[in-house]
Amino acid sequence: DSFRLAPFDGIRKAAALGADGVQTYAVSGEIGPDMPAAKRQELVKLVDGLGIGDVGSSVLNERRYLSEAGLIVMAACFENGRLVSGPQLVSKGFVYVKEYKNFLEDARIVVEEELMFCLDSGKHDINAMADICKGRLRNFIYEKTERSPVIIPVFMEV
Repeated sequence: DSFRLAPFDGIRKAAALGADGVQTYAVSGEIGPDMPAAKRQELVKLVDGLGIGDVGSSVLNERRYLSEAGLIVMAACFENGRLVSGPQLVSKGFVYVKEYKNFLEDARIVVEEELMFCLDSGKHDINAMADICKGRLRNFIYEKTERSPVIIPVFMEV
């Protein structure tokens, strides 16, 4: 596991952008296993947006995962145990809506059928319905695309 650091120009640019107090190193060649682990850790600084080192690797991993998987928001509104609005699906970074309009409509119908089944069988707990619909939608999407986007249910009671 080795990586290359930025050349001197990159270090100068980082300092010019306000990297005061951040240790920077210029290393020719690669950082190898012969370098002590503590020293390698010092060399790792994450740069994101305007800050240097203020965003952890877990946040960057989540951003990477979202950029690869995409996101679907599933929204519905209920009143007195009845569906009054939705379900609606909003896709971001998953499918291009204009090209996959039928797919998203089919997915919306799957969610609507699952909601109707829940309501008809007396299940009125919004959290339980959200979990059931999320699972059904996840299965439907995987069967059709072999992909697994992040699905966020937004179910509201008015």
